[in-house]
Amino acid sequence: MSEFGKVETDVHIKASPEKFHEIFCSRTHHIPNVSPGNIQGVVVHEGEWGTVGAVIFWNYTVDGKPAVAKELIEAIDK
Repeated sequence: MSEFGKVETDVHIKASPEKFHEIFCSRTHHIPNVSPGNIQGVVVHEGEWGTVGAVIFWNYTVDGKPAVAKELIEAIDK
């Protein structure tokens, strides 16, 4: 059974907007280095990083409990 929903958190990052955009859009696998308490891993299962059609699995915690999310990249607006 799948659940659909929205997960939000606040993370303070000391970086320029350009650097944040680069990491979030094309170097997503580095996000656990920025916030290891919230996100433990980001793995691409299909396709390639930063391309339409890629399937990405996120391993993260919610209220101290591990969770996994699957994301399909449908469009990229650079």
